[in-house]
Amino acid sequence: MTYFGGHIKNPKDIDVTIYKDDIEIASTKLNQDQKFLIKIDSLKAGLYTFKNGEEFQYIYLEPKDSLLIRLNTWDFDESLVFSGKGAERNNFLIQLFLENESQEKLYFDYFSLNEALFIKKTDSLIKLKTIQFNQFKDGTIKQSKEYFDLIYTAIYFPVFSNKEKYPIHYKHIHHLKKLPTLSKDFYKHRKNINLNHNLFTNYYTYKNYLWNTIYNTSLYKQEMDSLSDLSVIILKQISKIITKEKLKNTMLQKTFISSLIDNSCTKSNGKIAQRIFFENCTDKDTKKEVINLINAINTFKKGSNLFSFRLKNTRDKTLNIKHIITKNTVIYFWPKELNHIQNMAKRVNYLSKRHPDIRFIGIDFQLDNYNWKSYIKATNLNRNNQFQLVDKIDNKFFPKDIPRAIILDRNSIIQSDFTFLSHHNFEQKLLVFEKNAQNTAITNK
Repeated sequence: MTYFGGHIKNPKDIDVTIYKDDIEIASTKLNQDQKFLIKIDSLKAGLYTFKNGEEFQYIYLEPKDSLLIRLNTWDFDESLVFSGKGAERNNFLIQLFLENESQEKLYFDYFSLNEALFIKKTDSLIKLKTIQFNQFKDGTIKQSKEYFDLIYTAIYFPVFSNKEKYPIHYKHIHHLKKLPTLSKDFYKHRKNINLNHNLFTNYYTYKNYLWNTIYNTSLYKQEMDSLSDLSVIILKQISKIITKEKLKNTMLQKTFISSLIDNSCTKSNGKIAQRIFFENCTDKDTKKEVINLINAINTFKKGSNLFSFRLKNTRDKTLNIKHIITKNTVIYFWPKELNHIQNMAKRVNYLSKRHPDIRFIGIDFQLDNYNWKSYIKATNLNRNNQFQLVDKIDNKFFPKDIPRAIILDRNSIIQSDFTFLSHHNFEQKLLVFEKNAQNTAITNK
């Protein structure tokens, strides 16, 4: 039997859940004293994550561990302390996490240095990390090879990852037209890394290194093949380099979806990107999700008129969407998870203050009526702008996994391509829309 429990001060949610490779392993609820205990009958030694609300952290568990945590979510990572059997492994792991976060700030200055000076800085960090690694091996009780491999990944991969980022930042800082030409020895760390044989593909240091390496090599390839969009090259690199099916499918999906949402490919390259994704992705559910997203993007096109459908307000009165839109409006759709709802509400309340001439209408079609109304009250959303969908409409219009947002003028004409509230350029789209609307109003006077 393996035990995992503890005390969480200022919890973000009543649930505490353990995951292995994004799959839920066990879950429980906090008691009235904000304490919890999870028992797992059969557990395989390895890296796991535990989650409370939107916060999560890594833990390394072995059979018969009795690991306890103490933390305050207001300062989640910094306050996290382990005790009990398995504590030594996990306290060292969180120590490395915090050190990596702190050292990451150093690279803002390092990226401007020439290659020789940058290597001098990184080699110095590697020497310090090697001393730290050896001291841990000599001073700790006997640990498994898998755990030491994890510590190696935690210690060295952040440095390797920043070496992959160096040419990109150097080019940007020095306003160069091309990426810098580096010596062959600059990438010598790659010789000792097999991207497909790391046990910790979900660990943040490995994921960061993997993405940075593929992105870096893709940028260099794009300079030699300027006709291909970057997303196409990245998809080709993933298909060629990554052999682990689950990892490859995830990376292909993220890259392709990003190209769709950002509209970063030309029409011809967009077709190539789509072909590469569907030829190389082997997971049927992942393909289905992408097909649903493509269908969603092809609906509500910019310049078209929003079709009619019925909504129910917080007083349970049924209205037609056409009668609700009387001014420039943003329609956004609710996610289902509580932490996503909280983030959505913060974003809506922020945008509403910044853009008082635009009405922000929220539409939910996943929650039950009671929870929906409770969340409206708890998140301080304007109840007059919240509605639930009455008509059953095909999910291709409202994909559940990416709650979309639609910008409309007062005549219900769509003014935006596929987007969502948290997209990095959403507010920029609002500003352009407001400026165009203002110019149109002046012209019509």
